[in-house]
Amino acid sequence: YFSLARLYISSRETDKALENLRVVVEKNPKDTGAWMLTGVLLEEKRDFDGARAAYEKVLETDPKFIPALNNLA
Repeated sequence: YFSLARLYISSRETDKALENLRVVVEKNPKDTGAWMLTGVLLEEKRDFDGARAAYEKVLETDPKFIPALNNLA
């Protein structure tokens, strides 16, 4: 699902990418890559609350994950 999400991103189909990323994090809630990418995509869509929640999920698993800390700032 993660690879499919990346394919949708390259096709600029953000909503479909987000759907696939949701499947990834449902199956593996500690997948920091999927949560990080979700945050980035939501931020691009100007869904700042959703992006913040995704970055916070990253930090639950890895509190020192610099990209997530940076994007939250």
